[in-house]
Amino acid sequence: MADTDPTDATGVRTPGTSIHKGRIYRFREGSVQVIEPWPLPAAWTKRDGKPWRALRPWVDLSAISERHRPFSWTSVAELEALEQVPQDIAQAVVDAHLDRLQWASLQFAARVPGGLHLLRDVPLLGAALSCAYTLRPVPVQRPLRSARALLRRGRGKKTWRRVAAWLGFEGSQAFVNTLRRVKLEPSRPWSVVLLEGLRAAWAHPRARKLLLHAGQLDLDSVQLIVTAMGLGVIHRLHPTVVAAAFNAGLETTVPRRFGEVAGAWPAVHPGRPLPVVKSAEALDALRERLRHEIEAKYAVATIEIPEEFPPPPLPPLPGVRALSTAAELQEEAVAMSNCLHLDHWDEWTRMRLGYAYSVTVDPHNRADVWIAPDPNRPGCFEVQEVRGPSNEPPSEPCKRLVELWFEQHRRLVASAVSAVQLVPAPWRSAWLPRPVGRLPAEVSWAVDEMPF
Repeated sequence: MADTDPTDATGVRTPGTSIHKGRIYRFREGSVQVIEPWPLPAAWTKRDGKPWRALRPWVDLSAISERHRPFSWTSVAELEALEQVPQDIAQAVVDAHLDRLQWASLQFAARVPGGLHLLRDVPLLGAALSCAYTLRPVPVQRPLRSARALLRRGRGKKTWRRVAAWLGFEGSQAFVNTLRRVKLEPSRPWSVVLLEGLRAAWAHPRARKLLLHAGQLDLDSVQLIVTAMGLGVIHRLHPTVVAAAFNAGLETTVPRRFGEVAGAWPAVHPGRPLPVVKSAEALDALRERLRHEIEAKYAVATIEIPEEFPPPPLPPLPGVRALSTAAELQEEAVAMSNCLHLDHWDEWTRMRLGYAYSVTVDPHNRADVWIAPDPNRPGCFEVQEVRGPSNEPPSEPCKRLVELWFEQHRRLVASAVSAVQLVPAPWRSAWLPRPVGRLPAEVSWAVDEMPF
């Protein structure tokens, strides 16, 4: 261990990755991860002052599989250790895994007899069983041991039905066949939430009919069915639209467009059922019609976006600076690998709907902070995100600097005292939000979509 510990002369650990005897050592601020990728994948982590514990780390085997070599976020140092995994195993894991959970599929293929066969025969069912610890309605303490017991009796239709039932799905051959018809795209893996949505959709008669009658399924076609069921308009969805979602390929936006139409329809036509959507073309025509009706109905809500950025609401601190121009947002997005360069964050800042700040302790410790006015308490601000580079959690030095900055601008509020509520001084100043237009109550902004 001493050979891999990257500490300087002062004993301060430097973040980085090392390889020692085939193991990956990831050193982070205040913690270390140890990953043994093969032949029995296992991982542990330890934080300062706390004992070692088991870990399910993020890994990316796409760089060593046969069909997925073009790009990978995996560092060169880690590739050396990950190349111990046989290519056929790596390819099966890349082809059958849930979002950011390749490690679960790797452990399942390596440590469960019959696991690799299930990943290849019914990829989505194998990926689901590898993540039983988070997907199963009744959690188990040792999911790999349970998986071994399930697959010990054989490898065939009866076993696959038993696995589906154990995971909380319907243990029927029809459901297993539906999972087998799902086309998985390694670049767009399924999430656990979507699998849970599929479980709920199968229990709905109309949604089940759509799933059974679809020739082939993928992420978008299933997402479309789950979205329609969640919005209560599953009976207004025609099978041809499900087929259109599948045939659209990787660039499809059919589920999003259908969700927009189904969500906006009650506000424009209350009490009237949504028309049956029979094709992608009909969906686009209905969406365009709704857009014109909304513009006519809410013409008073037109907002003029100011051309200039407002003064930053909170004065800076050494190491904390406001991003007060479009150029600064662009530069910060490149430096921090986030999406602050997108136009809507520029517009939100000029409309005084939110403000971005850059926090820099040293070149290795940086973060971005996004604050927004609290709509329920004039003069107060909500701190909505504090993120490090590439959406990582902020380092401890950045946290301390942000806390110091907060302390300098926090005041007690009679109604509530919260660590994320700021009341800047003075109360009346040029940066306070001012009316820029009137929004109808029915229109909602996607305030949960943060720029990090």
